[in-house]
Amino acid sequence: MKSIAQTHRTELKPTIESTVERLHIPNMRNKDFSLSNIDQTQTVLHLFPNMVMNTAIHNGSIQLVADDLIKQNVDVIVVCSTSEVLLKNILEQAGLVVTEEYNRLSISVNLQNSLIETGPGNLNCKAILFVPWVTQTMSDSKILSNSIFEFVSKSLHHILYHPKVYRTVAFPAIGCGLIQCPVNIVAHAMIDATITKLKETMLYF
Repeated sequence: MKSIAQTHRTELKPTIESTVERLHIPNMRNKDFSLSNIDQTQTVLHLFPNMVMNTAIHNGSIQLVADDLIKQNVDVIVVCSTSEVLLKNILEQAGLVVTEEYNRLSISVNLQNSLIETGPGNLNCKAILFVPWVTQTMSDSKILSNSIFEFVSKSLHHILYHPKVYRTVAFPAIGCGLIQCPVNIVAHAMIDATITKLKETMLYF
């Protein structure tokens, strides 16, 4: 994480709290969007105590936030549905209506490769997106990185091409809990997937 912050010229301070990646989806009208177009900004930690890193992208930003996923004030909260602990916690907090909706929708799909979208229930968002994450191995950093990249890319594709207009989304720090994936691999993969997906997508809000 420190090397990532240095690359982006962004201040990064250590935290032991769980991390959430919040993505503000920008307006994109330029096909030539690239890393060189990214405006790097300094994090104002005394104003935003839970924010670890903030990087501006045109009219939006990528934020690394040390906070609880369910507390994020965004349009869409993405949940790793193959994480039993996270799934249980989200369903409990979202309430009975969301739990019943998720259970009903999950009956007719393969939970290992299908996305499930539900209403927000008790959470402060417009929708909850349940997305499976599966990796063949934890020892091969390339395979691990590719699986995380695919998780984020698949989630963003669903959100960006959604009939409804969603502008903000929060991701969990995939694999950084009980599995203890290397944080630098997870961060790089999630940020790279976000920039790649936004680069290939034209949005007109």
